[in-house]
Amino acid sequence: MSVRIALPRELRIGAGTSRQLGEVLGAFGLSRPLIVTDAYLVGSGVLQRVLDGLGDAVRGEVFADTVPDPTTVCVEAAAEVLRAGGH
Repeated sequence: MSVRIALPRELRIGAGTSRQLGEVLGAFGLSRPLIVTDAYLVGSGVLQRVLDGLGDAVRGEVFADTVPDPTTVCVEAAAEVLRAGGH
């Protein structure tokens, strides 16, 4: 079985670029991203800046149960959230 994965790319670098995330996702026709992160980034405030950058047209869901060197259990849990959420 072969699987084809197409990942659109746009790289923006610099202060304040997280505020442009909703615009970038919209340009690719994406409106329901799954944001995969860990508890550290949630607690540090980084995740909130990312969510703030989504804007009103984009509704993201967060999976924050990753661990360093993710296990298959962690990956499977994230995949289930991905499948169930219609991302």
